Amino acid sequence: IAGNATELLMLTRGFTGSADATAAMLRHAKALGKDGTKYITEIAGMAQEMGKQFGISAKVIGKGVGEMMKNISDFGHLSKKEMLAAATYAGKLGLEVKDLGKVMNKFLNFEDAAEGAAQMAQAFGMNVDAMELMKGGPEAIDEMRRAFFESGKSLEDMSAAERKLLEQQTGLTGANLDAFFSVENADMSYDELINGAARG
Repeated sequence: IAGNATELLMLTRGFTGSADATAAMLRHAKALGKDGTKYITEIAGMAQEMGKQFGISAKVIGKGVGEMMKNISDFGHLSKKEMLAAATYAGKLGLEVKDLGKVMNKFLNFEDAAEGAAQMAQAFGMNVDAMELMKGGPEAIDEMRRAFFESGKSLEDMSAAERKLLEQQTGLTGANLDAFFSVENADMSYDELINGAARG
């Protein structure tokens, strides 16, 4: 690290946004048996490509990836490309990475996912696939957003009680719920971002 201090400082300022995030990326790289500085530089290059494709700052993506690497218990199962896609997805929706974690932890087993799917079907007419919910994170978000938009529902038309129920089902509240079901991003999907990361 000492030999790469200047480069790491530049990556922290221009990409990860914090020393904690840079340290988390270095630890993750070490666990994978990779050179830390090269690993972060490679991710930064991929984030630049993702940013150009999807119109979002590479620094926003870098901050998101750094947050995921600080929370390996929730996000350690994701590949580098999946982390980049998830961070881009969260950024495009106006969500923080911790919000992805909330959705991910909502449906950790089939019983929770099946109950959540049933409640969303009953209350909102949403046809949600419980198996997709169990994947957690971006896949669960994609599934809920798809089902919500296909149901013809709108947050504008919901009562306070309906919003509360939807908050309970998604794990998101207030402005985050609005961002989650934003009509502006109705056509965006995680698959699209994964494909973009694969091309990058």
